[in-house]
Amino acid sequence: MIAKVFRRLSISVLTLLFFITAGKALHAEDQYGFGDRAFLVQSALEAGRSAKGFWDVPGKPRKTNGNLTDLRKVKKWLQIQVWDREKGDPDDRLFSFIPGNGNNAGKYQIKFARERDFGVEYVTGTGTIEVRSGSSYFEFKHLGGDKWKIYVKPGYVLCLEKNTVKNGTKLTLKRDHIGNDAVWVFYDLATLRSYIPPRKAEEVKKPVSSIPEFFINNKEFEYSSQGNMVYYKAKGTAKVKKIEKNIAYVTVNISESEGEGEGGGIVKKGASTFEAKLTRKGDMYYMNEDTNGDMAPSGKVDASGQMLDLYNDGGSSKFKVIK
Repeated sequence: MIAKVFRRLSISVLTLLFFITAGKALHAEDQYGFGDRAFLVQSALEAGRSAKGFWDVPGKPRKTNGNLTDLRKVKKWLQIQVWDREKGDPDDRLFSFIPGNGNNAGKYQIKFARERDFGVEYVTGTGTIEVRSGSSYFEFKHLGGDKWKIYVKPGYVLCLEKNTVKNGTKLTLKRDHIGNDAVWVFYDLATLRSYIPPRKAEEVKKPVSSIPEFFINNKEFEYSSQGNMVYYKAKGTAKVKKIEKNIAYVTVNISESEGEGEGGGIVKKGASTFEAKLTRKGDMYYMNEDTNGDMAPSGKVDASGQMLDLYNDGGSSKFKVIK
């Protein structure tokens, strides 16, 4: 009798632990604290300057076919576009960001705040951003302040099809690049202020100087780079040579690399060395700005203070602190 009671008790305890563990696994973490807010989304090309460039669905909500009407009766899927802000902020202008879990942890679905059956979807293979059930998951990257990038998939961002906020300009998918056509601002409808995520406790405790003073506090790094337009990969180490005001001169030693050969195929190369000039402006770093101009790779140090990721249309370069 005692054995039976013990077995039942054991099974009950294991069942409870299973549900507790499953509950934790299924919990979706909202890393940026968006909550259940309703947001207007505006292109950084006009944010703070005008009432242009807000996400919009063609037509009128619940009247135009495909604009928050019955999903089962949609005859043609509509593409998200930008338009001047309208009085009253119609429901086809308001979005909520729903955190994913499991394989989609850290990503978000973009749903209409007052019509959750509809959302923003990337249509695979077309590059179009359409109003559908909103089953796509997007990765959000906070660029600092109130600026954001939205990644559709690794290396590709949600942006304007052209570098303009002219009414009717569509949203599309493009390779990650530097430019406000790929940057967005989220306005909290409740406060009508652009949204800036709350700082995490561990970031508040970190001395402010530890992030912008990357090359002062650290001297040796692991270095890696890769090409976007043309295949290229390299790895090695880097060391600070000298610092003058806001400029760090860094020697990069490539231990191995490979890239496309002139006649095709992948060519492996040996060791090499080059000098990099990194200029700090606020919390941004620019590599070899004097020679690359507006196309200079640029980026920020991550929240840990251990990694600087620089990128441009051509690819990316990373400096990781060697402890």
